[in-house]
Amino acid sequence: IQGCLQERIRARGWWYQICYGPHVGPDDRHCEVFIWADLTKEYINIKGDTEAEALSRAYLAAIHGEKA
Repeated sequence: IQGCLQERIRARGWWYQICYGPHVGPDDRHCEVFIWADLTKEYINIKGDTEAEALSRAYLAAIHGEKA
């Protein structure tokens, strides 16, 4: 699923970044995804427990924002 989402993001010409690391402390880790649909505008920033979860939520948010 994650690979398919990454392909769809690239196919739209969007930029993305996936980060994984500690949130508050070393035992509190999360994934964070940033998507730029337009590099001149603000980005979407979504957190999740896994890369796939964060990427899925960020992609849906980006699509929803695009239609707004």
